[in-house]
Amino acid sequence: ELEGRVVSRRLVIELLEGISPLQREVVVLRFIVGMSLAEVADALGKQEGAVVQLQLRGLRRMRKELAGE
Repeated sequence: ELEGRVVSRRLVIELLEGISPLQREVVVLRFIVGMSLAEVADALGKQEGAVVQLQLRGLRRMRKELAGE
């Protein structure tokens, strides 16, 4: 079980490294830290719509990388 967690953690880190720094910040704040969309937008000084787009693009890129595309 511990080995699986280590592999999963490494995979997440690698996937996060494959997206832009701003996309990474959004994804980490939303899904790892657990901030709301409004909180992330406020923290980054961005509009919520911009945060949504950064999140979608980052997650899309991570999914493609995971699928080997």
